[in-house]
Amino acid sequence: LGENLTVHSLAAYCGIHPSYLSRLFTAETGIHLKHFIKMAKIDTAQNLLRYSDLSYLDIAIALGFSSQSAFIDSFKTVTGTTPKKYREVFYQGNP
Repeated sequence: LGENLTVHSLAAYCGIHPSYLSRLFTAETGIHLKHFIKMAKIDTAQNLLRYSDLSYLDIAIALGFSSQSAFIDSFKTVTGTTPKKYREVFYQGNP
């Protein structure tokens, strides 16, 4: 998830056409590949916010976001809250 994963990069890795990969993935899973990648990154971010002290920038870099603000925007779009508020509510680190 730390890579800049795109349909094109995954298709190139698999040696198939991007539109074929996208159609195949959607047919098999019922969701779009781009959406799946985004959700996997946000799910991982939620775990990192809950169980680590990593900064928002470190999380953004680790998950392959282009910037901290891109990470925050994506996180808020998916979860309805900012990473800061999420961590304030759910942080499970050592007291």
